[in-house]
Formats: sequence, structure tokens, C-alpha cells
Amino acid sequence: MNDVVQQKMLALWDILNYPKIIAGIWIGYIPEFERYKAIYHAALDKGIKLLNTPLEH
Repeated sequence: MNDVVQQKMLALWDILNYPKIIAGIWIGYIPEFERYKAIYHAALDKGIKLLNTPLEH
């Protein structure tokens, strides 16, 4: 399992799934593109859409 897949699995593991999509904001340091992309997709899997897409990162 590569690092990006592991990051996606670990990102937001303790957040419950939202029944409707809600907006989310990344607050903190600016991660590398691949890490942000993994977190973005993990959040989407939980029903959280970060305001900036990976390409806007």
C-alpha cells in the first residue's frame, strides 16, 4: 500500500458520514499536492466538500 492510499485511509477516520454534502474549510499548513488530494477525496467520501479542489490547491 503506497503512502497516498494510507493517507486517504487515515484522513478523517473518526468523522462520521454526513447524509448531505456540507462545505468544509482546510485550516492549517499547506500540504503537498498529493496529500491534499487524498484528504480532499477522503472528506468527499464522508460527505464533506472542501472549498478548494486539488487543482485549486
